[in-house]
Amino acid sequence: MIYCATTYLIVRTLILAMKMNLMIRTGGEFEEFLRRQNLEEESETRLVEISKKILNRTNLLDNNLSSNCQLVVGEVQSGKTMSFTALIALAHENGFPVVVVLAGTKNQLLLQTAARLTTDLRADGNGGANPWVMINKPTKKDRKRNILDIQKALNIWNEKDAPDSFKPTVIITILKHQTSLGEVTEILGSLNSRFNVNDFPVLIIDDEGDQAGLNLRWLEGEESTIYEAIGKLRKSLKRHSYVMYTATPQGPLLIDIQDALSPDYVTLLQSGPDYLGGKDLFIESETFSRTIPEHEFSMIFDTNDGAAIPRSLKQSLAYYLLALFLAQNRTYPKPLSMLIHPSATKIVHIAYEKWVTSVLGAWEKILREPDEQVYEKEKENFFKPAEEELRLSTKLPKDWDLDEALLEIRWWISKIDVRVVNSDHNNFKPNEWLSKAGWILIGGNRLERGFTIENLAVTYMPRSTGGGNVDVIQQRGRFFGYKRQYSDLLRGWFFLDQIQAYVSYVEHEQSIREQLKLVDVNNEKLSTWRRRFLLDPIYRPVRAQVISLGITQKRLSTFKQHMLFDPVLTEQHDSFLNRIYSSIGDVSAMPNDGRKGIRNFYAMIDIDEALALLADWPMAAENRAELDDMIWALQTLVEDREITHAAVILMDWDEKKRNQHLRERSMLHQRAVSGRSEAKQTIANIFQGESPGAVKTYPGDDAMFIDNAISIQVHNVKPIYEKTEKPEVVALGLLLPPNTKGFIVESANPFRRTNA
Repeated sequence: MIYCATTYLIVRTLILAMKMNLMIRTGGEFEEFLRRQNLEEESETRLVEISKKILNRTNLLDNNLSSNCQLVVGEVQSGKTMSFTALIALAHENGFPVVVVLAGTKNQLLLQTAARLTTDLRADGNGGANPWVMINKPTKKDRKRNILDIQKALNIWNEKDAPDSFKPTVIITILKHQTSLGEVTEILGSLNSRFNVNDFPVLIIDDEGDQAGLNLRWLEGEESTIYEAIGKLRKSLKRHSYVMYTATPQGPLLIDIQDALSPDYVTLLQSGPDYLGGKDLFIESETFSRTIPEHEFSMIFDTNDGAAIPRSLKQSLAYYLLALFLAQNRTYPKPLSMLIHPSATKIVHIAYEKWVTSVLGAWEKILREPDEQVYEKEKENFFKPAEEELRLSTKLPKDWDLDEALLEIRWWISKIDVRVVNSDHNNFKPNEWLSKAGWILIGGNRLERGFTIENLAVTYMPRSTGGGNVDVIQQRGRFFGYKRQYSDLLRGWFFLDQIQAYVSYVEHEQSIREQLKLVDVNNEKLSTWRRRFLLDPIYRPVRAQVISLGITQKRLSTFKQHMLFDPVLTEQHDSFLNRIYSSIGDVSAMPNDGRKGIRNFYAMIDIDEALALLADWPMAAENRAELDDMIWALQTLVEDREITHAAVILMDWDEKKRNQHLRERSMLHQRAVSGRSEAKQTIANIFQGESPGAVKTYPGDDAMFIDNAISIQVHNVKPIYEKTEKPEVVALGLLLPPNTKGFIVESANPFRRTNA
């Protein structure tokens, strides 16, 4: 019996799922955790299945010996913390006595993560046998006490008759820093022989797994400090799985597959229906992004005393106040937050704090003690436009009156906390959110990766794209998240290049996720997948020092087939040329070809037929690999309808004889390259230049294209090997519309599979 590939994959997936369901226990604390989350049935089912899949991929169940690495990919602000909290609860139920959580690189994130874990796992206890022991940020000073506490908690795991409900799991939450990592390594290594940690499976969760932990010194043959510390921790544990969570997986995907942190498996998290990401906000929404005028650039970073506040900042503040008023009156969302993210520089943060408090103070005074002239001026210049902005996405109440709203807003201003959050002002506690009606947070790097801003509705981000690293740009997107309930209030002010960067990232992220989904669903090793994804060459996937995998970044542009001596081209010449001719109907002369007699003709063809021709075009392996990468990128653009037309151009077509004139093409300097076989030799150029003389009757082959279409030039060529004529071949010239997007591709590797 013959099974198709799809049937095989379905059967294999079902078998794996059945095995997984038999092995993994889902009761106890995992069940209690799910109950407390109060999720919709579909979301709960998805969380259960994903958690089981990740735990199964540790390869540590049934006393297996493994020390693998996994990658879990979500979206920015999409619920990664809930996922790894569920994983911890499931690991506890399945015999994991120790979990180490690397909670980012900043204390703010450590506090946030530790608080979430304590609350969501109910780690403070309920008066019964507490299944959790929380150790947060252990230090050398407390080492002896921590070792005793952990030892006392874990000794029971060696009691064969001890009920599982009495066996606690120790969760050690640390910063991703060499000192903290070293401390955990010391603690786990110091547990006495009564509890040998190597007899049990250990889970290491790296939140924001692409940050700080990758090796930055691979080019020198050395290990960077944090990477080395992670390595020492892992080497001290015989049975563990290192699970990296991130929304920006470029770094882990672009390190050498032999690297210790190169992931074996990938699991894709699926966001819930209320999630709003880049596509929702920057492509489908007509109201979210607002442009900061370029002429304000000099004002944006003017930190001098008395510097004028940028008008766009006042506009965003006026809009925020109206949005806050509306949220309070309709009762959601509460509190309402605004983020001001101008720079990483602390002096700029202070300048913005002064601007914001000054404007809010002035407005509070004007609204409480209105001077008619000043009040009307501020209303017309800022609050009236803010009201019009709000109407674009929100249906205001029937009894709405701007003056009445402003009368009440004067009281709400005093209920807003304006706070700088940076290394000098690291004073924000996770339990503070409900203490205020509104928050305006000002800062830089500490308000980026991993930091959750409750009910963030308004963003003012006058930042450039900087180095163009898309992972950094995307991690600034604190405005993504589960916000559909109040999507009508969402606004963001950006420079135009920043908006374009987020638009470009949508396509880049989608191309990565689509391919990772195939690897995930088929339960394949990441080492079998040849990396390639869309990305405009003006951006970089990640900072260069992280990338240890051989990759090339290209823009989709002209392709010229230059290896014409491979025997396969000769063998298929007649049949393939006939296929091309039969795929086209009537042809028309190229309008910019001024030659008489033999000239170029074209015909429009179905775009799917065009891609099929390119996929089947006879060519040498090296040319084929290059063209296949281009076809992959083109298919994505065709699916998104960014390219909708294609044309075949018959070069040097003889209209009377109804055939193509034969072109002769020679090797460079008419000499073969030594050390290469004949099949791998190349010609100088299949393209013909423009005609000589003052009157240009022919502009050259590179001008032979159809606007806004994939233009497939068909060249009938007799290649000359040194001075010997070889049999004729069909050669391809491919021209694409200008500004066609670019892509990143891993250097060709015969041992890696490529997803079509």
